[in-house]
Amino acid sequence: MSTLILSNYRCGTTFYGKNYAEENNLVFLDEMFHESFNKKQLQTQWRRFNQENCVAKIFPTHVLPEYEYTQVEYHKLLKPKKVIVIKRENVLEQVKSFIVAKKLQEECNINWHQQFKDLKTIKVSHHYFEFWFQRIVKQNQQIQELADFFKVPTETVWYESFATKRHRYKRPVELIVFN
Repeated sequence: MSTLILSNYRCGTTFYGKNYAEENNLVFLDEMFHESFNKKQLQTQWRRFNQENCVAKIFPTHVLPEYEYTQVEYHKLLKPKKVIVIKRENVLEQVKSFIVAKKLQEECNINWHQQFKDLKTIKVSHHYFEFWFQRIVKQNQQIQELADFFKVPTETVWYESFATKRHRYKRPVELIVFN
């Protein structure tokens, strides 16, 4: 029985997915349709998901044709028994976290899950911040549309209900948004 996690970036899906897989004796496939995968890897992922007891996560950017990374709408081939939608109540904090993770990777070669101790300062324009805010809000809306597509039992889980301060990344970062 495979479970699909639908979410967006910076909603704790890696932490949640690993724990869910362990608690339910499932294989965790992580980001099933990651933009770095080639066509063969993508095909292997969806076949594995449908044939094994797995939990995997997908984001709108992985499967909807309007995004630059989507090669094929593979989500239409998935047959989950359950869908879990993970959302954040505080979208502003989600956007800040996304921008920080993106910029840390681009400017400091620090991956999205890496922790560190030294303070990093990230500076972005208001225009840049607004672009990502609008895009993430739109993607958050698309998550529910994706969930409705599968027509299986769906559970909504809020990031704030499981991501306590103890479980969050410890990354000292100052985000400065300028005009």
